[in-house]
Amino acid sequence: MFEPTEPDLFGRVPERDSAFLSQDDVERALEVAFEDELERRWANEAWAVLIGQGCARYSNELERCEAAINLIALVEFYKDWLAIAAGEERAFRYYELATALSLAPLRLGQLVGRLDVPDEPDFNACDELDDEELFQKAIFHFESEARPVVVSALKEHYGEISGLFVALWNSNREPRPDDYEENREEYENARNSLIGMNIWAPPYRETDEEILNDVDDDDKMELWTWLDQGAEVLDRS
Repeated sequence: MFEPTEPDLFGRVPERDSAFLSQDDVERALEVAFEDELERRWANEAWAVLIGQGCARYSNELERCEAAINLIALVEFYKDWLAIAAGEERAFRYYELATALSLAPLRLGQLVGRLDVPDEPDFNACDELDDEELFQKAIFHFESEARPVVVSALKEHYGEISGLFVALWNSNREPRPDDYEENREEYENARNSLIGMNIWAPPYRETDEEILNDVDDDDKMELWTWLDQGAEVLDRS
């Protein structure tokens, strides 16, 4: 627990001790969220970006809850991107991720208590929800609120929409070997052979020019439009 910081006799507030979510907590949460190692690696790198942008520091338990929600918002943003890229619907169990982050229902309830509940359609007193449903609904509300902040921080780091788009597009792809251009056909044939044997082999990364200049790729256009229009939270099934 963190002790509250009080002003001194001159009205000055000393700096408070602060911390970040432990790397063990973060890695455990990403293990829950992503099966693919490359996806976990990119999410971990993106979380490091958010630490540098000031989205992850906390100095008391309530702020720790807010930092955990920012991580959930990052995870959900990335999973939405992956779902659109794969043409899949979204389904996600918040409870498992919250458990991995030791997100306490008490602290989440304190955040809900800050809201003007009558004006919040997500929290209707007439809804008959069990504790887990209410817990997940609260997380969905707060991670949706946190998403614009998270996405804005990522854009600032990677270079607005185009830089973030490139980073996301290449996030679950393998780096190209040094001699890829000279032996592109051999590398792609080898990859296709593995896929033909039901062995997954991730595609190789593309250059910035290849990614951004391929205007005829419908999948890229759908992803670009989603990102350009604010990366709204997808419906959860």
